[in-house]
Amino acid sequence: MPLKRWIESANNAIEGVLHAARTERHFQYHLITAIAVLILSYALGIARDDFLVVAVIVILVLLAEMLNTAIEHLVDLVSPEYHERARSAKDIAAGAVLVTAFGAAVLGYIILYPYLAEAFKSGLRIARHTHAEIALLALVTVVVLV
Repeated sequence: MPLKRWIESANNAIEGVLHAARTERHFQYHLITAIAVLILSYALGIARDDFLVVAVIVILVLLAEMLNTAIEHLVDLVSPEYHERARSAKDIAAGAVLVTAFGAAVLGYIILYPYLAEAFKSGLRIARHTHAEIALLALVTVVVLV
């Protein structure tokens, strides 16, 4: 694939993510929660492997929500009138999001609980991160939220 076409494809994909972030309320909830979980994980200083697992879990929830949205839009386009199979397709897609989010919550709890327990015992020490790391985290958060 020529570079120009690849860039166009990447721009279209980014536009899809931005469209979901601007227009889909549930995606917005998941995105805000994802950012909060990643910031909390970073602030707690969780181990690199644990952070990678949390990041993958977060990505899976966002992916499930985006696929659910795409399926809902496609079903609405193909079947503007009510149809039992259309409703079923939408319900199954929404169920996939529910299963993914529930699994993420359980895994997140299992991974983060020991770190949270330690933080409540000894206090949150965000100072263990350098000023540059904290500034980069703040910048990424602002860019994602805007």
